[in-house]
Amino acid sequence: MAEKVLKKLHLWDGQDEGRDDDLERKRKFLLQLAILAATITYKTGLTPPSEFWEKNTHAGDPVLTKTYPTRYLVFFYCNATGFMASVAVILMLVNRRLYKQGIRCNALHVCVLAGLLSLLVAFAAGSCRKLITSVYVIALVAAVISFLLLQILFVVMLTPKPPLPPWLPPWVSRLFEPLSPPEGKPRVHTGRHTEQYMKRKYLMLLGILAASVTYQAGFSPPGGMWDNGNPILHDMDLPRYHAFFHCNATSFVASVVVIVVLLQRTVKRHSAPLWAMQTAVVLDLLGLLGAYAAGSCRNWERSVYVIALAVAVVVYITLHVLLSFDAVATKAKKLKVWKYCGGESSDQNGGNVAAGAV
Repeated sequence: MAEKVLKKLHLWDGQDEGRDDDLERKRKFLLQLAILAATITYKTGLTPPSEFWEKNTHAGDPVLTKTYPTRYLVFFYCNATGFMASVAVILMLVNRRLYKQGIRCNALHVCVLAGLLSLLVAFAAGSCRKLITSVYVIALVAAVISFLLLQILFVVMLTPKPPLPPWLPPWVSRLFEPLSPPEGKPRVHTGRHTEQYMKRKYLMLLGILAASVTYQAGFSPPGGMWDNGNPILHDMDLPRYHAFFHCNATSFVASVVVIVVLLQRTVKRHSAPLWAMQTAVVLDLLGLLGAYAAGSCRNWERSVYVIALAVAVVVYITLHVLLSFDAVATKAKKLKVWKYCGGESSDQNGGNVAAGAV
């Protein structure tokens, strides 16, 4: 009875779940991204940057509509585009027949990419007011777009030529070529494949976390806003504001790069290696540390404490990264201090001294 109801709603097509393991993993990636975009764009759409007028005749209207109307329009349309794209992806992903075909022809991937690019442009328009800060964010956004174009060009060039209809040019056919195996021929997932999938899954979660917090922090910087929509911290402590803004913007863009690379990895095997994504995640987290140190306090006594903690984290990460290289790990084993750091247990496990490295 339940199967008949699901078939009527087009939520089940009668096929075994185990046969669609690869598509199911891709669906989870896309669903995570869509939920991220829908959550942050919904909140910022209802509470835009600089929020609302409270006292004058424009009470209830967004402040930016009067002080920076062009920025507000760019933010509004891009944020709304990101929200609608994410909702469309979510609706398609809950329908098995729709998401199977959508993933195979890359329709869902294109929709998610459009949503992410809309987030980038909305962030560039709503997170800053001055030209110098805008140029920095626009340069980061341009770098991400250039990276995407190069990745797409790289994938298209490596795609084997399919049989073409006589009236279609080759490049058009490549854009519409299915990138998943045919139904009934699922890929065999080895232990190595599962391990790589779990690593990508954790990197995706970190990217989503950083993107969500930095997107909203960019629109509501520490210290709040003046009545004209400008950040208070910008006028009261300019160096601290610039430190927060640049670290926050760098972290947001780095998280988007991680998400985009992982998204493309679900489409094609030809993608950036895992170490490149891990490097972007490290840059992402370092940006969060810098933004927190700059924006969480106003006097140098507390700032020194937060900076000391951030330096300790950076040193810890650096040691783990260095120990991930065999040459460094071998030399570290010869040090007398190694035996006090759990070196014996690492030797028993085959000398894998950096198993927990990021």
